[in-house]
Amino acid sequence: MLSGLVSLQTGTLGGDVPGYLDYRMGGANTIRGYGVTDLGAESSGKNQMLGTAEYSLTLIPLRRWDLWKIALRLGAELAVFADAGIAWNESRDFSMRRTHGGLGAGLRLLVPGSEMVRLDVGWSPEYGVHFHFANGTKPKAQRAPLR
Repeated sequence: MLSGLVSLQTGTLGGDVPGYLDYRMGGANTIRGYGVTDLGAESSGKNQMLGTAEYSLTLIPLRRWDLWKIALRLGAELAVFADAGIAWNESRDFSMRRTHGGLGAGLRLLVPGSEMVRLDVGWSPEYGVHFHFANGTKPKAQRAPLR
């Protein structure tokens, strides 16, 4: 899977653009090699650009499992991924030196109703290993205004 997202907003942050729409890099739905607060204001802004490359391998196809008197449909996948992204306010802030990236691997539990549950281990050169837990696919989750 290859996925990208660009979000652009006009106005000034804290004025026309409310503070809760400030994009921050790091976490399960942006760059998985960083924690949500690792990059702080250095990599936040009213605009963002994210890219993801992910390869999944099916371990257990989605199928019915009978446990006692309960019938469940479950499956599992193994994934490897690479993420990169930048957040900025002014055009002068949009530069390669502010771009961050991470890579890692994860387990996907295929669960009807929530699509999937993601258990990821991401790595970045600056902050090392981070564990992330989320539901739904990353491309869908990263489009949510509040992550």
